[in-house]
Amino acid sequence: MSMDAIRKRLSAGENISTEFVSNVSPTATIGKAVCAFLNSEGGQVYCGVDDWGQILGIKGNAEALAQRLERDLKDRISPTTLFSVGVATMDGKSIVIVEVPQGLDRPYVFEGAVYLRQGAKTLTADAAALKALVRKQADAPVRWERRIASISADDLDKDEIRTTVRKVEEKGRFTLTDRDDDLAVLSDFSVYVNGTFTHACDVLFSQRPTLRHPQCRVQFIQFSGEKSDDVYKDNRPFEGPLVRVYNELISAIRSAIPVQSVFLRGESRRVDRLAYDIAAIGEGLVNAFVHRDYSAHSGGIRVQMFDNRIEIWNSGRLPDGLSPVDLRRDHASILVNPDIANVFAALDLMERIGRGTEKIVTASKSLGARPPLWRDEPSGVTLTIFRALQTELGEVIEPNERQNRLLLDLQPGDSFTPKEYRDRYAADVGPRQARRDLEELEVLKWLVREGATKSTRYRLP
Repeated sequence: MSMDAIRKRLSAGENISTEFVSNVSPTATIGKAVCAFLNSEGGQVYCGVDDWGQILGIKGNAEALAQRLERDLKDRISPTTLFSVGVATMDGKSIVIVEVPQGLDRPYVFEGAVYLRQGAKTLTADAAALKALVRKQADAPVRWERRIASISADDLDKDEIRTTVRKVEEKGRFTLTDRDDDLAVLSDFSVYVNGTFTHACDVLFSQRPTLRHPQCRVQFIQFSGEKSDDVYKDNRPFEGPLVRVYNELISAIRSAIPVQSVFLRGESRRVDRLAYDIAAIGEGLVNAFVHRDYSAHSGGIRVQMFDNRIEIWNSGRLPDGLSPVDLRRDHASILVNPDIANVFAALDLMERIGRGTEKIVTASKSLGARPPLWRDEPSGVTLTIFRALQTELGEVIEPNERQNRLLLDLQPGDSFTPKEYRDRYAADVGPRQARRDLEELEVLKWLVREGATKSTRYRLP
């Protein structure tokens, strides 16, 4: 979450999705609020902030305290679910932020009680509220990842489970009941429930999940140019347990990314760096793995790598009320496949809930690349991450702040007039500079000019 977004939430005060606590030590207060957010529409708990939104800061090692708080809350809230705890520095002070999505397995319980959010207050659910919550959950369709899988213990990939256990313990973000008991581990991740394996267990921990779920294959295609009709440099499928496929895919992409020798701003010597931010690509891939629609056998994930961009497509749709432009900013945390996401998060492969898309935007900006684009279409969601460009002399080509704000607000097909650009984005510069901004984006082919003189419009292709 950006600093501006945090300040905006703090200045708005406590409400149905925001809770302030002065420190991380009143775990009960925090736990009740987290439980209430899970049972409601999600929210955030800001630790190190007073009741009026003023930053007090956390005393001691904020990172260590945040990790301890996360483990403590996950031990005391059931059923197992995904939320994240992170640290932000504001005005030289550290605050701990607990990000909570809307829960999909309600009711959630903290230390034997169910809590709900009512306005800015956390209340214990009475009998009527609890009954309504249970009835609503009973009426909800069973998620694909929670359906019973047609596998047995013999189908499990024991090496994948053991590797997961080892890495989870290294990261310290998840507590296992019994590390040496495979079924206990799967139960901790809520993929082995009431003596049965779920679809999530199948795609995460079975030896050959594509035998039952061919839609789990991931296609990686690398083209020799900027168009899909160019010659293939690479074209291969990846299949197996999801996390293993993710890691293999990241390795394939990393090896295909060119290294650029560039002059960075303020540097007098050339610096070698990748043309893409690999962490941003990782975030984009994780989003595709955890948010896609696994129920469609014709679905899947496809990664296409061109000379100037990488496109990551998955057969999912954005939740109602969330637009592609929203993904570039502070937005609600909505998990489509929380059990699958929980495993990726335990392995530290996910950014804080709902913030991975912002990280992709920030990474692109730091490289001087064009801002990423998301497209939500009936066939699925496509993320396009653009390559950092450079001049023949090795200087980085990057949009200025005005151009960046414009590009972040546009979706493919959106158009505007030069006057609209000046009024909204370039009021602090003269008409000539505003015109030069648009001409630069046109030369880069990031904008297309249509019409002439007074009828001129620019469009994002």
